[in-house]
Amino acid sequence: MAKQNQAYASYVQMYAAATNTMTHWRILSEPPEILRQNGSMTLIIKDKLKKYMGIWQYILSDLQTEKISW
Repeated sequence: MAKQNQAYASYVQMYAAATNTMTHWRILSEPPEILRQNGSMTLIIKDKLKKYMGIWQYILSDLQTEKISW
């Protein structure tokens, strides 16, 4: 049971990181006017995109190496 709960938690973390990654990617692909005028905000969003993408990839690779069975 504990392993299954850990598996659920890992998947939830992966989905959260993926959602954050996609949100930041969407913002950068169609930036609002205020972001087009503020280069430092764009850099912050790019940094967050890279951060969440790294988290997403880390969790995904961790899940693949553990071979969690349902």
